[in-house]
Amino acid sequence: MGPLQAYFDPAGFFQAGGLLYFDLHRQFTGRVSWDWALWRTDGTPGGTHWLATAPANTGSFLDPLWRRDWNGRLLFVAGQALGTGPGSGARCSFWTSDGTAAGTREILPLPSGTSCPAGVEPFGSRFLFLAKVGAVPQLFLSDGTPAGTRQLTAIQEPRDLLDTEMVHAGDTVLFRLPSPDGQDTEVWRTNGTPEGTYRVPLSLHDPSKLYVFRGAVYFSAYDVQSQPPNLYRMGLDGSQPTLLADASLGLFLSYSGPPAPFVPLGDRLFFAASDREHGRELWVTDGTPAGTHPVRDIQPGIGPSDPRELTAAGGLLYFTADDGEHGRELWVSDGTEAGTRIVDDLNPGGFSSSPSSLAAAPGILFFGADDGTTGVEPWALSLAPP
Repeated sequence: MGPLQAYFDPAGFFQAGGLLYFDLHRQFTGRVSWDWALWRTDGTPGGTHWLATAPANTGSFLDPLWRRDWNGRLLFVAGQALGTGPGSGARCSFWTSDGTAAGTREILPLPSGTSCPAGVEPFGSRFLFLAKVGAVPQLFLSDGTPAGTRQLTAIQEPRDLLDTEMVHAGDTVLFRLPSPDGQDTEVWRTNGTPEGTYRVPLSLHDPSKLYVFRGAVYFSAYDVQSQPPNLYRMGLDGSQPTLLADASLGLFLSYSGPPAPFVPLGDRLFFAASDREHGRELWVTDGTPAGTHPVRDIQPGIGPSDPRELTAAGGLLYFTADDGEHGRELWVSDGTEAGTRIVDDLNPGGFSSSPSSLAAAPGILFFGADDGTTGVEPWALSLAPP
């Protein structure tokens, strides 16, 4: 019998402090001594190297959702499974990296009985995070040390806690929590103090995909819970929401920085949505009902091209889509129907190269893709001015 092999897929591309970070995970059991490895690159072979690893066979993992640029350093979450059965849970901690192996370290192990984070957002020299203490979700503010971490909320009743977006709104942050009965979702606001943390009154149901842009928050919500959700815009002063489009942004997945529900480009926001005439396609809004519409019906009719990984780079919008002919490939748009096109059919013949983890750096777009020959590898696209 030949030697066992291990296969590794680069994933989790995230830019912080002018560097691009990514991780490798062991896919099959092989002769390797780690469960995950964190790497960094500046776009050159010499500037691409290892930073940290986790011990083998310990159930260790990197959480792909909670990576943030924290004052030029990468803030990320690593964890270790506490068992193999359903509901075994995990123990998590915050780490930071300055792009060197010596500067990549654990800074804040979460105490026993505290869940892994379900939301993370930098807040000046500190950061906010949501986690459960026992069965009760709470909001915390931390400087990255146990002594400098304090609880901002005093929620008493048990609630579910799902991964949620946390977005800056001026000098405050908006976030979501399930209602006490689990039948709805609430929007909360904090200024980093216990007395300045409160629930925002809202008549709509299950708001999600919160995104702040040009003095307003954009979000998906239900007017009637038995109908599909719609797109709304609400001023940060708490004014009544404006209906922008009878368009569903789909089920809430996560807010993780790019890829995010909305991506700004100039004075407009791009997003993926479906309506009664189109499957899930690329849309754009300028903040008015008249300026909210599909950019192009990439897969004509009700079939979805399902745009993903929306990323602004070099004055254009890059994303992945399936037009029904080329498979899932990399696309680009300038916001017009004529200017929305496939970049390259990396895996020809109707097969998908499945680009993922798009990340923009000055003059370069990084992503992972499978050209059908080499497997999933890091790729780089030079960006020309639009």
